[in-house]
Amino acid sequence: GAGYSPTCTGTSTLRCVRTGASTVVSSPGSNMQADTLQTGTGYARLLRPAFDRYWSAGVMAASRLAAVAAQFAVQAAVGALGGAGALGILQLFQSWTSIGGEVAARGLPTRAMRDSAVDFANGNITGLRQRLRQCARAIAGSWIATVALIAAGLAGLYTLGIDAGDSTSLLYTFGAAVIAAPLFALLRLTAETLKAMDAATPAILVESLVLPTVLLGGCALLWFNGQPMTTSALLAAGVAGYLAAPAAMAALIRRRAQQTKDAPNPVAARGPIDSKDGNVLWATSLLSVAFLHLPFMVLPFFATAADIGVYAVANKLMGIVTMLLLLLAAVFGPAFARSAAQGGGNLKHLLQRSQLYSCIVYLPLAAALVIAHPLLAPLFNVSTQELQLMLLILGVGHMVNAATGLSGVMLNMAGAARLELAATAGATTIALAASPLVGATQGHVGLAVLFSVAIATKN
Repeated sequence: GAGYSPTCTGTSTLRCVRTGASTVVSSPGSNMQADTLQTGTGYARLLRPAFDRYWSAGVMAASRLAAVAAQFAVQAAVGALGGAGALGILQLFQSWTSIGGEVAARGLPTRAMRDSAVDFANGNITGLRQRLRQCARAIAGSWIATVALIAAGLAGLYTLGIDAGDSTSLLYTFGAAVIAAPLFALLRLTAETLKAMDAATPAILVESLVLPTVLLGGCALLWFNGQPMTTSALLAAGVAGYLAAPAAMAALIRRRAQQTKDAPNPVAARGPIDSKDGNVLWATSLLSVAFLHLPFMVLPFFATAADIGVYAVANKLMGIVTMLLLLLAAVFGPAFARSAAQGGGNLKHLLQRSQLYSCIVYLPLAAALVIAHPLLAPLFNVSTQELQLMLLILGVGHMVNAATGLSGVMLNMAGAARLELAATAGATTIALAASPLVGATQGHVGLAVLFSVAIATKN
C-alpha cells in the first residue's frame, strides 16, 4: 500500500512493522545490524533488544582481538620452529598475498557488498547469487592472465640462464603468493557478501580466525612430529589457510541463502561488473593500500632503524584500536547501501550514528594505550618517551578518523566512490610532496606528524 517499500513484498524472511508514519523492514537473524530500513522519511534503527545487540558486538570485537592474539601466537610458533628467516618468509608471503589480492579483487568486494545488501533486503537471492558468481569468475580470469604473464617471465629468465641461487626461498614465496592472491580476493568478496546478508558476526569470525588457526595447526603438526619449519611447509600451510577461509565463507553464504526464500519475481544482477564505477572502487582500494604502507616507504630515507621500529610499534598498537572501528563497517556498510538505494534520505543520520559509535570505541582505548605506554615499551624493547610521543602524534590523526565516522564507507556504498578516491589521492599526494622537506628538516618526528595530518586530512 501507500508508503510501503517493495522490500516488504513477497519475502518470508523479511517482516514489516508499521511504526507511526513509516515502515521498518527487518531481517530475522541479523546480528546487531544497523541496516534495518525505515522507508520514506524514516531512518535506520536497531530493533534487536539491547542484550542481543551488545552480545553480537561483543562477539565481533572478541573475534578481532582473538585474531590479534592468534597472529602473535603464529609469529611466536613460527619463530620458535624456524627462526627469524621463517618469520621473514611469512611476512613477505602475507604482504605479497594481500597486495596481489587487492589487485586481483578489482574493487569487486566493495561493489558486491553494495549490491548484495540491496538484493538481500529485497529478497532477491537469485540476483545476489548471480552477482557473486560473476565477480568470482572475473577474479579467476584476471588471476589466470596474471599467472600466464609471470610464467612467461620466469621462463624467459630460465632461458637466459639466470639462476635464483640463494633466492630460491623468495621464488617459492612469490609463487605461493601468486597462488594465494586470488584466494585472498575471493575471501574478501565472500566476506563482504556475507556481511551484506545480515551475517556480520560469522563473516568476521571466519575472516579473522581461519588463517591463523590453520597456520597454528601446521606448526603444531610439525612440533609433534619433531620436524623443522621448512619454507615449503610454511607456505603450504599459508596457502591452505587462504583456501579454507573462502571455502568456509561460501558454505555460510549458501546456508544463509537457503534460509531466505527468494522473491516471487527475482531479477538479474544489476549492471555489468566491469564499469567506470567498478574501476574507481578498484583504484580506491589500491591507493588505500599504498596510503597504509606510505610511512614505511618514506621513513627509511630519513630515519634510523631504531626510529622506524618505535614508529612501527606505535602504529601497530593504534592499528589494534582502529581495527575495531572496521567492525562498524560490517554493520553500517549494508545500511548505507540500502539507504542510498531508497534515495539516501537517512544517510546523514547513519553517518552521525557511525561517528558516535566510533568515538565510543576509539577514545577510551586510545587513552588506555597512552596511559599504559610505560608497561608496553619494555615488551617491544623501545624507548618509553619515544613510544609515548609517537602514540600521541598518531593518536591525534586517528582521533579525527574516529570523529568523522565511516565517511569513506558511506561514499563507496552510496555510489560516490569518486569522492573517496579524490580524498585518498589528495592526502597521499600531500604526504608524498611534503615528505622530502619535512624529513630533511624535522626527521622521523616531523614525518610522524605529517602522516598523522594526512590521516586526518583524508578523513
